[in-house]
Amino acid sequence: MYTASTSTSPFTIRMSLKPNKALFIMSLKNPHVTTRAYPETFTFLKQNFAPVLETKCFNAQHLPFTQEVKDTEIGHLFEHLLLSFLTLHKRAAGEKNTLFRGVTSWDWTKEPFGTFHITIYLDTADQKYVKGALSQSIILTRLLLANHQQRMVN
Repeated sequence: MYTASTSTSPFTIRMSLKPNKALFIMSLKNPHVTTRAYPETFTFLKQNFAPVLETKCFNAQHLPFTQEVKDTEIGHLFEHLLLSFLTLHKRAAGEKNTLFRGVTSWDWTKEPFGTFHITIYLDTADQKYVKGALSQSIILTRLLLANHQQRMVN
């Protein structure tokens, strides 16, 4: 199991690789678990990583991710970042088939509030792209949350 966190981080991520999937447990350390609390999310992503806004999203309201991202769980956003960065890494390696699929779930009656389970389905051969995608997703999520904190201070 690979764990990525620091004492100053607004969240922790634990990852484990299984055949044909990567499992992540994200634990937020603050009470703001949706992008509704971060109204600048769409603009931030458009300026810093627009490809994530082009990802397909399967949700109960049938909203495109450009709409869903304005009021979705941070864990769900993190899933889409992982999918986008995995796609970029695989394309950069010259691969043509870059289809990945993910699912985010949570049950705050059984686990602490802010805990998300993210499953990314991928060929075992594609697991070599996971650590790079994870690192970039962590960086971008930290920047988004720090950007919000900075706006609150100013």
